[in-house]
Amino acid sequence: MADLTATSSRPRSPLTRPGWPRTVALIVAAVAAVLLVRALLAAAAPRLFGHPRSDRRQATLRHMDAVVTALTQYYADNGSFPTDEQGLDALLRRPEVGEPALRWRGPYTQDPALLLDGWGRPFHYIDTPTRPGYRLWSLGADDMEGGVGEDADVLSWERGTLVR
Repeated sequence: MADLTATSSRPRSPLTRPGWPRTVALIVAAVAAVLLVRALLAAAAPRLFGHPRSDRRQATLRHMDAVVTALTQYYADNGSFPTDEQGLDALLRRPEVGEPALRWRGPYTQDPALLLDGWGRPFHYIDTPTRPGYRLWSLGADDMEGGVGEDADVLSWERGTLVR
């Protein structure tokens, strides 16, 4: 009859050995769980708590860049920028007021949200006789002229306000 108490000649796996390997496995699992929770919180935080103010300023700069590009394309097709009366809406649909845009090939942007600053307000726009032919701006977080930091205006014609 075979002796069942005899030890096997096969070495045990590191995961089944008593002592530190099981402890190490628990520590590794705990660290992985903490990292996973942190990653999930980092991804969910903007949706749960809103974007920090600097993200809104960055969004304003990105949107302004897209609008400037669309205005440049509009000018290339039509030989002028939209009038004050037509406004930025002329980038989305053929203008029906003011000077006709006979060579309009838009829409020049597919996303109407790009015509809003990072705070969800429409960009201010005026047609000007001086270069580049328009002024495009956001009044910043406080929606008032002037300001510093997040409240500072973002002006397409002043490079200093476009610092990211």
